Amino acid sequence: MNDTAAPPDRPTHPELGPTLRRLRLLAGYSQVRLAAELGYHHSVISRWETGDRNPPHDQLRRLDDLLRTGGRLTRLCAETEADRDFDPWPHDLAARAHPAQGHADLTVRDVTTWPSRLPHHGVPCPLHAAAGCFLPPPETADGIWHTFTADPLRTVGEDVVHVLAAHLSVGVRGTEATDSSSEGEAVEAALGLIVRLRREPDCPFGPALTRLAAGYASLAGQLRMLRGQLGAAMSFYDRGLRWAALCADTALTLTVLCDMNALARLENDGAGAVGHARAMLSAARGRSWAESLAHLHLARGFALLGETGETLASVTRCRTALAEAARDASDGPDWIKGAQGAVLVEAGIGGALRDAAVATGDRGLARDALDVTQRAMTRVPEPPRPAAVLLGLRLADCHACAGRPETAASVASPLLAEALAATRVTVGHELRGLLGRLAPRWPHLGPAHPMTAALR
Repeated sequence: MNDTAAPPDRPTHPELGPTLRRLRLLAGYSQVRLAAELGYHHSVISRWETGDRNPPHDQLRRLDDLLRTGGRLTRLCAETEADRDFDPWPHDLAARAHPAQGHADLTVRDVTTWPSRLPHHGVPCPLHAAAGCFLPPPETADGIWHTFTADPLRTVGEDVVHVLAAHLSVGVRGTEATDSSSEGEAVEAALGLIVRLRREPDCPFGPALTRLAAGYASLAGQLRMLRGQLGAAMSFYDRGLRWAALCADTALTLTVLCDMNALARLENDGAGAVGHARAMLSAARGRSWAESLAHLHLARGFALLGETGETLASVTRCRTALAEAARDASDGPDWIKGAQGAVLVEAGIGGALRDAAVATGDRGLARDALDVTQRAMTRVPEPPRPAAVLLGLRLADCHACAGRPETAASVASPLLAEALAATRVTVGHELRGLLGRLAPRWPHLGPAHPMTAALR
């Protein structure tokens, strides 16, 4: 089996790696399976997908055949234009967003969630940035939206940009709700309208629309990922990352890379997760809050690879950078500051230590993960329900990894029905890991135990 791929001796189209990853997901191949078909080590596939290496020309045709792409990878590699403005797969967003089709329905359904000003929930005003601005009330916003969709190019203006940004902030916050999947179509259709406007040569507010496109693509990708549609999610992330780079928005860039890291972890792709985290570190550019997030996601990637030393070193760097960010009140968005940021980081560290314990069988790491996860949970008295269920399952899994199956079952049992009914792929991922570790090793839990029954 080949452990190395061809060196990067020729330019690669910037979309080749992400497209290969997306098409692999759509075809149902893991990196390990695809590597076996081609005669490579799975780490080579990871390097192709992150752009560290180029697939040899002869392998591009084999990839197209295996993944049934119709020659797409071969054609993509042959293109010399380095920055074509591809629209995200799986459909032409601009075409879907035509107002006559009635797709772009972003009316305010819950006035209690409508913000009074921007920034809101990490979403700044695309026109006024951190300086912020006041927003029209819900009933006025609905009127602005309907007028805009009737004739987008003629009616786009500051009020429309503000309304689009406000809807984005509501959508971002809605991802914390129990089920936000119903908003996905409206989000994607709104993105289509934005994409169509960006293409108009006479359209004003180009930079603002680019920022909105990046934000909406990120949200669309997250909603797809939460529903388990990983290939589609990666497509939106790819495009969102490009738009975020065009407007030099570090926070948006890091948001998308965080989600790409999470998607890699859902595939148990530690090498891919590390690659995305390193891209985060490069984008951080000395910002302490950004470096903290990058090191957190490095820890999670290294943990999947079973590299305990790198995991623990990244955890230490993450906490150090977060402490530095805390000393600078102006550094970073609100969601990474203060108690909220500490909870986010500690919960992630708990996940990294648990993953490292799973990869290495180290019960000491499992106990450390248990302590960190418990600390994170106590700092959030009433977290959003999906987060509470996910952290509860992780706490149970820490007990399981520490050799305490009865305690694990006791902690998880009250959450089981809710976890089984959850539509979020992240909750399902935690549940499958926990059940998979309990069932074969501790059958004495008994056939009547709800944890055992859930496996049938």
